[in-house]
Amino acid sequence: MAKADIQQLRYLQEVYGERYSLINQEIKGRVGYLQELNNVSASLNSFSEISGKRMLNPIGADFYLFGTAAKEGKVVVGVGAGYLVEKGTEEAREFLSKTLSKHEKVLSELMKEKETLENAMLQITYRVTSAEEE
Repeated sequence: MAKADIQQLRYLQEVYGERYSLINQEIKGRVGYLQELNNVSASLNSFSEISGKRMLNPIGADFYLFGTAAKEGKVVVGVGAGYLVEKGTEEAREFLSKTLSKHEKVLSELMKEKETLENAMLQITYRVTSAEEE
């Protein structure tokens, strides 16, 4: 194999490695977000238990306000682009279920792409190693 071909393969290794790193970061972010969504799901499912009780409400940067959970079973949901909508708990559960499904699908696609990149990187590494041994 020509030296130029080996350099080209090494460049591909680098590009794939960078893409692999970015995908791993995205996967970690998605997994964290899915965990947060699952925590929300648990809270919504135990809404009757927390209704009327004092709680801490995060306002950002590790600052909290004391508050009392509403008794009427309504929650405020971020629906995107900074918009908040008040929904009943059942409607919020449905919205959350759709959101979970969407993010699980994206995570699955990212995992497939990660696996494809891993295979491509292994093949390139094998080709480079074989070419260098010639």
